[in-house]
Amino acid sequence: MKIDDSQLIEGLKQVAQGQQVQRPNQEQGTKEAARKNNQSATDNVNLSSKARQYQKIKKAAMEAPDIRREKVDSIRKEIEAGTYNVRGEKVAAKIVQESLIDTLL
Repeated sequence: MKIDDSQLIEGLKQVAQGQQVQRPNQEQGTKEAARKNNQSATDNVNLSSKARQYQKIKKAAMEAPDIRREKVDSIRKEIEAGTYNVRGEKVAAKIVQESLIDTLL
């Protein structure tokens, strides 16, 4: 459904000129709009490019696996070999970051 402001603008012009506003019959207006567009009275939705991009990103995120298997396998091998080392500063920074995010949200 295409929203047309021309009738509203015309009504505002009439009010500004001190004229009484005539409201068209709703059913009649719909038929006239369909005739003007030479199409049936169907609804159409046009998404912006940002909305389409958002849908693609959401779909990709929903299809992505919950576990990054290659990352897990890599860390598992390091742990088994005794070479896995985590810097305390990184752990502390991540804890503070998560705490701030939880506080803000």
